[in-house]
Amino acid sequence: MPLPTSGKGLELLIIQICCSVIVYISACLRLWAQHVNRNRQLQHNNTAKKKQSPHDILMLASVLLYTVQTIIVIRGIIKGGIGQHASKIDVAEVTKGFQTWYFGELIYAMLSCLVKTSVILFLQEAYIGRRKIRKATDRRKICWILYICLAVIWATSIVFLSASIFQCSPPSHYWKQFENPSSEGACSKSVVPAAGIALSIVSAVSDWVLASVPTVALLKTQIPWQKKAAIQALSSLGVLDGS
Repeated sequence: MPLPTSGKGLELLIIQICCSVIVYISACLRLWAQHVNRNRQLQHNNTAKKKQSPHDILMLASVLLYTVQTIIVIRGIIKGGIGQHASKIDVAEVTKGFQTWYFGELIYAMLSCLVKTSVILFLQEAYIGRRKIRKATDRRKICWILYICLAVIWATSIVFLSASIFQCSPPSHYWKQFENPSSEGACSKSVVPAAGIALSIVSAVSDWVLASVPTVALLKTQIPWQKKAAIQALSSLGVLDGS
């Protein structure tokens, strides 16, 4: 099937490509920043070991998983008729389109866990692990905030992932029902939407909670307020970017 030229297919394809470019640029900038920071640490401490931090590894895993999702989505747009009017697609395209939705939901749940975990580990290292900031902050309070967010995010993501996998019995009935309407199987129409709403709410609330961590951590430090504002803005941007 050629590239979509009608409906919303072409717009969706362009949006997906633009989002992918932003993700890759952001990942490269983060790796570059970590590389520069690590080299500075090595200059001040010759015995320091040069290694990747856990949040960097999770970030790279998230980028790889997002790449898989991008490939699936582009396949769904080009071969699955996503964004096209129902009257312009055939049964084979509908099947591929629903395959895209199914596996896209699964990857979304896993991405949510990886990205949020990476952000939380970064905040823990930046605002709890560093000695200068640690002495001037309520370390226990921030730890509890981060751990509770992490537990809730993982719990809701696992629920959404399980609901997405088993929304149909058998799972392949989700897309095969269009190839053979008389095939045996059943799907739940309410479980996944409810789990998706719960995950969206938890994700939105956790974004704002995590964005407030820099404010709490820097509140009692002797850093000038201009630098505090800049750090807060950059940290919050990174947290919200994870959404």
